[in-house]
Amino acid sequence: VVLRREIYAVAALVGAVAVVVLDLLGQAGPVPLTLAAGLVFGLRLVALRRRWSAPVASLRPPRPGAPDAF
Repeated sequence: VVLRREIYAVAALVGAVAVVVLDLLGQAGPVPLTLAAGLVFGLRLVALRRRWSAPVASLRPPRPGAPDAF
């Protein structure tokens, strides 16, 4: 469920990128990191409120006569 339709992984990725950027800028103190955590929390709340979901790949077999994707 976590990596299927919910925005957990996307929010976590946004938070990880924010922490890396803060560290590269030399701003990895308690306040900026708390703000990054708040960003992840806020993104997750907005996703729940607006019922956002991540796209899901379909595993349908190819149609007969359809060109190969690869």
